Amino acid sequence: MHSRAEALASHDPGTRGHSERTAAYALHMARVIGLPIEDHEKLRWAALMHDVGKLTISTGILQKPGPLTASEFEVIKRHPNDGMALIEPVRSWLSVYADGVGQHHERWDGTGYPNGLAGEEISLAARVIAVVDAYEVMTTGRVYQQKISVASARAEIVDKSGTQFDPTVADAFLSIPANDLTES
Repeated sequence: MHSRAEALASHDPGTRGHSERTAAYALHMARVIGLPIEDHEKLRWAALMHDVGKLTISTGILQKPGPLTASEFEVIKRHPNDGMALIEPVRSWLSVYADGVGQHHERWDGTGYPNGLAGEEISLAARVIAVVDAYEVMTTGRVYQQKISVASARAEIVDKSGTQFDPTVADAFLSIPANDLTES
């Protein structure tokens, strides 16, 4: 899987730091939500690999500075399923945490992708990755999105709790002091 992570970092340079920070935040969450210690590394790896399916997307789409067209967004929406195919060699080791790769864009209210899962149909790993991924994107920015303050990002998580995010997972994330996350 290191080779896949390296390939993604080469394909989309901003993804390396994003994936590493997302994985570090997921590890914090593993502790906060009380996952068994033997599962911490599995959640961290799932978070590290959550965007590996972007290897199948052209850099023109990934690095586009403006809004995506509807057809470009359809291409983006394939990356969770493509990621599941790419992690197949380690899927048995990742166990239930592998679903974090394939479901991290599902939404608590069922309006996400790729399968429109809702509530607890979405794996716990994916529900955790959804929150930490969104927080990381909001606080570091992207070519297509300005970064926002930590306070604004935390307020956005509160606002999206119960729609985009599992409320229990969102609350657990918000229980982590913001300073602990900046030191990840």
